[in-house]
Amino acid sequence: MTGETQTAQSMFSQRTVDHGALQIRLETNASKRRIEFFLRGKRETEERNEQGDLVPVIIQYGLAKANDEGVHSILAFLESFFNNQVVQGNLPSDRLGRSRTYDNYIEEIHLRLNDLMILNKYNWEINDSDYDGIISQIMILAQGYLSRLIDNKERDSYSTSLQSNESKLVKNEGFKLFGS
Repeated sequence: MTGETQTAQSMFSQRTVDHGALQIRLETNASKRRIEFFLRGKRETEERNEQGDLVPVIIQYGLAKANDEGVHSILAFLESFFNNQVVQGNLPSDRLGRSRTYDNYIEEIHLRLNDLMILNKYNWEINDSDYDGIISQIMILAQGYLSRLIDNKERDSYSTSLQSNESKLVKNEGFKLFGS
């Protein structure tokens, strides 16, 4: 096939999500930390150190919503459903993107959290005026995070993100023996 040339173009396209991007999708520590700060009446801000660099500083911003035992127990409850493993689940939708299973799951979390708080309200030194706010903060987080379970959308989004497309055309200039 000397004299004959096939035009070639090699293309390789691969969409990948590196470890950092996937970690951001599954990361729950920042949200749990915000809930902890809320419960402890703290806030994270930044201040300049002696070298002029911005460094994170935690300040007391208000009154604690619960004592240390209460904060620990509420965070343990939160961890039971707000984690990387749970979000890998699948709750089927049964009408226009709504899921009765999801609705029941959210209701169950709300009832369990309410029971936990009622039974321990005095032991954890939770004020009546803070009770609804604590539950609301956690439930808002739960509803948004756990909605990713509906119709397996979380795992589906991984496969789209990690999809690899490859096309290859080879340039053929004939057979050459020993570089001739």
